[in-house]
Amino acid sequence: MISTHLGIRAGAPRGSNMSIVRKLLLALSIVPSALWMSSALASGDDVVSRELVIEVVEGGSIAPLLQRYGGTLEDSIPAFDAYLVIYPTPAAAQAALSRMLSDVPRDPNLDNAELHDRLEDPEGVGKTIPVLDRTAGPPQFRNQAAGVTVRAALAQQSYRGKGVVVAVVDSGIELDHPEIKLQIMRSLARNFAPGTRGAYPDPDGLDNDGDGSIDEALHHGTEVAGLVSLLAPEARIIPIRVLDEDGRGTTFTIAKGILWAIDAGADVINLSMGSSQSNSLIAKSIRIADQAGIVVIAPAGNRNSGTVDFPCSNDRTICVAAVDDNKVKTPFSSYGSRVELSAPGKQPLSLFNSNEYATWDGTSFAVPMVSGAAALIIEKYPGLSPAQVRNLLNQSAQPDNSPPQYQGVMGAGVLDAGALVALLSGDRTSLKVETVAGQTRVKFSPVLGALTYDVVRGQVSALHRAGLTIDLGIVTCLAENTTITQTIDSVSPPAAAALFYLFRDNYAGYGNSSDWSPRQASGGDCGLP
Repeated sequence: MISTHLGIRAGAPRGSNMSIVRKLLLALSIVPSALWMSSALASGDDVVSRELVIEVVEGGSIAPLLQRYGGTLEDSIPAFDAYLVIYPTPAAAQAALSRMLSDVPRDPNLDNAELHDRLEDPEGVGKTIPVLDRTAGPPQFRNQAAGVTVRAALAQQSYRGKGVVVAVVDSGIELDHPEIKLQIMRSLARNFAPGTRGAYPDPDGLDNDGDGSIDEALHHGTEVAGLVSLLAPEARIIPIRVLDEDGRGTTFTIAKGILWAIDAGADVINLSMGSSQSNSLIAKSIRIADQAGIVVIAPAGNRNSGTVDFPCSNDRTICVAAVDDNKVKTPFSSYGSRVELSAPGKQPLSLFNSNEYATWDGTSFAVPMVSGAAALIIEKYPGLSPAQVRNLLNQSAQPDNSPPQYQGVMGAGVLDAGALVALLSGDRTSLKVETVAGQTRVKFSPVLGALTYDVVRGQVSALHRAGLTIDLGIVTCLAENTTITQTIDSVSPPAAAALFYLFRDNYAGYGNSSDWSPRQASGGDCGLP
């Protein structure tokens, strides 16, 4: 008969004078990587012709490299000492890259060089487009089959993503759609996509990718944001535009978008995009996000392939495949051992334009449901690491119904937000947290019907699942068989940590609650079982 509650998220705030990106880079002692040979093989739509991404060593300079290999400096990302360099022709860019890869001695300023890769929303690869549903409205959106499949309504009885920030790094978001306009963090919206205006859908009326469709991905980010809201209707959403109207973006713009999400204070980054090949700059951006404690989620891809797209292939992301509302693999979803979880992606209903609704096939739309579920976890446990969030999502997954040949390659199962909330369990006390004179003080009011309490404190980072039990790790006993109802602790959480407080009382009725699950502690537990 016990329950948990967390203190506040501790550590330095994001977005201070020196960006968290630069701080982490300095702290991580990143070792210069070997040059990436795979990018030299890319061609056609996979790269931006005539351009190279060049990373110099820390403290190095781009000037000697421009002098040695030619090219004109076009853009830079100072946090990574990365530079975008343009050449007169695609052949000149390839020749410069080949020289960088083969020159002996290697230039002491050079850390990495690669062609300027292009990523695309998976729906552009699979040639799926949204289908407007003029009969739909808020009830149809909130009560749709995809939400029923993941048991969103049950989860929202306890958690709604309040206080959690999700960055949608995509094609922009319609800021005034009634379903999400109050969730949008307008002051933090940014646009990094060249040739576009604002962090919102902006048609140009052109077939930029030559696929016969015009502005087909214009509302891609809006659809993604809507499905985040379907799971976490009180999460805050940052619109970060890195894809154009046709759903294409580049290494440089996407890396900038991820870095902005980190400095803007995101807890979750939704990356509904992909490429058939990996690249250094985005991988480095994801690593910094992971080190900052931010959960990054990406789609397996719409190629129906046993090899997932990048960045889903990066082991610092949660890689998501798509099932239909019957929990069966969709015909388009890629799969493989890297997939960690599946979620509905077969025509979920989401937001379109400024006040309309549409359905759309794609793994892009399975991802934001997982992003929303991650927000529910972080609302409850704001100090958990990305790996711990991943574990909770996987442990609460429900079995998928895919054919036998896909068993083991669609992740731990299908997202189940209802089971996730049961795993987290509900609070039993009206606990309050306040900061006074630099200290975090925790107060609580008694549970009706309870006369005495045991109170323990632990570190969120020590929580882990052990069979049917949540192991609390080492906890400190604060009070045993106490009747106290005021301040029980005045310890400030250590840097980069969060504390939880667990109460056991003598109220007999709690054990019948459907969301109860046993816990156990490794020591210092006031005699807790």
